[in-house]
Amino acid sequence: MHELMACTASVLILCLFITQAAAGTNTFIEAAYCERKISEYTSEEYTEEEVPTATEELRDELEKMPGVMAEIKGDKLDIRLDGVIGPAEALGITDNSIHIEKDLKLKIRKEEDVQHDGIDGDSPYDDSSDQDADGDESDADILDVNN
Repeated sequence: MHELMACTASVLILCLFITQAAAGTNTFIEAAYCERKISEYTSEEYTEEEVPTATEELRDELEKMPGVMAEIKGDKLDIRLDGVIGPAEALGITDNSIHIEKDLKLKIRKEEDVQHDGIDGDSPYDDSSDQDADGDESDADILDVNN
């Protein structure tokens, strides 16, 4: 009888370890997905008007992964990953999530100062003719004359 109880306890402990390994793997996948999405959004540049829309899109993208909840508070991103402890119910654990808080710094696109450099797009050789050196008219582009 003692051997049966020891074997049953061993199987239960083994099941706890297996469910925790699965939960750990799932948490790692969720965290990696979140980090990849955040780095995608923070690597792009946005105008001032696009920033609120981009942050909402980021929140929606993060919440597409099951077990992930995201909340944006100003420049902070609060992510909650559920299912961190595999056998939480068996162990009597009620809070089975982890909170990750990240600074969210989206790049703002700088408006370039367009300064006129004196070139208006016209060729400085407007008075030149489209003739070859031998005097014949040419309909081809000037670059194609030598070919």
